[in-house]
Amino acid sequence: MAEHLNQLCCLIIEDTYGSFLSHIFKQVATYGRLPAGQIAQRCHLLLRQAKAGLATLIQLRLVQHHSVEGFSTYQANLTNAYDLLRTGKLAQLAHAQYGSIAGLVIEVLAAKGFASVKDLEAAVLQALEQSSDRETPYQNGSKASVKVQDTLRRLANDQFMSKLSIGHLQIPHDARQDAEAGHELVTAGGQRGENLRADRLSKVQEEMERRLDTYVSADMIEAALDVPNGEAVGATPQQELYLCLNYVRVIKDVRNATVTQHVNKTLGRTSARLTTAVLKQIELQSPPFERSPNVRTEEQLVVLSRLLDDTRRMPLQNGTHGTNGHHDEDTAMTNGANEDEYLDQEDLESGLDLVSSGPYPFIRRDENTAWWYIDRYQVAIWLRDREILNLISARIGPTGMRLVRMLIDKGKLDEKLLQEMGLLSAKEMRQALAELQTMGLTELQEVPREPQRQPNRTIFLWFYDALRARDLLLGQLYKSMARCYQRLQVVERERMRATLDKIERDDVKDRIEEVVVGAEKVALEQFQAKERWLMGEIARLDESVALLRDM
Repeated sequence: MAEHLNQLCCLIIEDTYGSFLSHIFKQVATYGRLPAGQIAQRCHLLLRQAKAGLATLIQLRLVQHHSVEGFSTYQANLTNAYDLLRTGKLAQLAHAQYGSIAGLVIEVLAAKGFASVKDLEAAVLQALEQSSDRETPYQNGSKASVKVQDTLRRLANDQFMSKLSIGHLQIPHDARQDAEAGHELVTAGGQRGENLRADRLSKVQEEMERRLDTYVSADMIEAALDVPNGEAVGATPQQELYLCLNYVRVIKDVRNATVTQHVNKTLGRTSARLTTAVLKQIELQSPPFERSPNVRTEEQLVVLSRLLDDTRRMPLQNGTHGTNGHHDEDTAMTNGANEDEYLDQEDLESGLDLVSSGPYPFIRRDENTAWWYIDRYQVAIWLRDREILNLISARIGPTGMRLVRMLIDKGKLDEKLLQEMGLLSAKEMRQALAELQTMGLTELQEVPREPQRQPNRTIFLWFYDALRARDLLLGQLYKSMARCYQRLQVVERERMRATLDKIERDDVKDRIEEVVVGAEKVALEQFQAKERWLMGEIARLDESVALLRDM
């Protein structure tokens, strides 16, 4: 899986920033942590060229570094490299919710990697001036600055952006060692030593949380914008507020859309609206869960007053109406009003009771307090298991799916029980089990009845491991996405290289229709259709990755 992920990240960087940065990133990702000299040697570059590329990769948050007494080492950040392909989705969400300027802010910040609030505002204003669209009145004068500042505050409040500090650019292991070095090592024994070590660990954890804090709000943006330019120039990196993109917003959108779509098919539109409002109350800043088969609860209280506000169909910030910016023509209308415009508390209670009684284990009601809770861990597990089954069902037949579902429900089973419970013939069952084992989805465990381990005195149990199946499917998804990028870059774009170079010229950009005509125009349109199809396929696969890995 790691090999396919490295290859995919290199292709994403090459598609976004070019082959030079991709070549340097590939060496760092392949060989691990390296100093600048070894990177230059492996890339066959001059040291100054390698350092320039590494500085750019650090600015783009694709490489992390650590320096001790003038000696620096570098390590690839695969998470941020993979997130590059979600930039378009994030810009689309911002544009749909807050208008075209919000989408432009996301694009500018993605190109810069990270930027201070003042620099980001200036870059967006410059991009607006260079834009060919001159119809909007806020693109000129002080109105543009006011509109951009208001958009920055809204994006910060909705967590499209996060705060970046020096700790985010450092290698995590070294950053933790630096935090531990600031606290005295405990050598005492006994109960006193245990208490001191626990206290030291708590202080180190607090220090790491302070260094890696990503929270940003509209008030922080306002304070940074109010700083005079002279003071902003003299501010230290620790004092100035830097912003970067927060791709967790995309993951939340995928999660909400997937759950809502399933609830809509099962229980109807009103229950889907209610479930979406409940999911909005799950905190965005919570990190993905670690790999662990242990069942745990991560419950939080559902605030009904907030639920009442979120279930109302309010207009979006860009002046359009409806959940996606368009009026839903299928919504029933009575006397000129929308029937499901508002839900009272009784409707909420009955709706939550209906959802909790369905196949959704993440919403429950406490019998003692009558309060409603949502379990984020159960949401992640439900989405992961459902997506795994969807991907498996596309690869195997109905017999294999029946066996997988039985193993998920009952645990480890031998062939006799599988045959009896599945109502299958021995030949059909063994063929399906062999196919599942070849694909790596099931495994066989030997349980000897005697120390001699004779085959006729051994029980063979089949079992299914969800975490192993997830890793296997993730590797296949990474491989498929990498092949889509390779097809786009190596085959399709190379075939149209001459035409693409022509339309990228400054003297041709504004009159492509006049320059590209005839058979060349037809070939360009076919290429653009293939490009849209391949990028759409990559986006579809990325949704599966988000459900399997990032919840």
